[in-house]
Amino acid sequence: MNEDLFKTQEIPVRAVQVEDAKAKIHLIEPLIRSAVDLYSVYEMKLQELENSKDLPAESVTLLRFELDQVMEELMDIKIRLLQNDALVKDWKNGIVNFVSIRKFEPVFICYRMGESDIRYYYKFSEDYCHRRPIDFK
Repeated sequence: MNEDLFKTQEIPVRAVQVEDAKAKIHLIEPLIRSAVDLYSVYEMKLQELENSKDLPAESVTLLRFELDQVMEELMDIKIRLLQNDALVKDWKNGIVNFVSIRKFEPVFICYRMGESDIRYYYKFSEDYCHRRPIDFK
């Protein structure tokens, strides 16, 4: 299993304008929804595997295989999001970031699944909980 799928943040090569990120939301929203659903399956399978000490070896092997399949699907979604300049911030809550520039400083523009628009950003040195309304004018 590749746990790094959930820990590393690949930074895309280019920064995007707020308008460009907003235009991509309709493309990536289905991917984000799929990722959230798959991540809950991942957590369930992982919990089953952690509690598998009394299961027969065949059952444990099957669980590992199923977990690997879910990981592959999540990796595919992660790659498709990266191709749209989106970084997964939080698999469980469906939060993605786009790299942008605000007053000559790199920032993350953030989007949470279900929001109607991209309205917030935060600095690279901060976290999602420090997000602020976008004021890039």
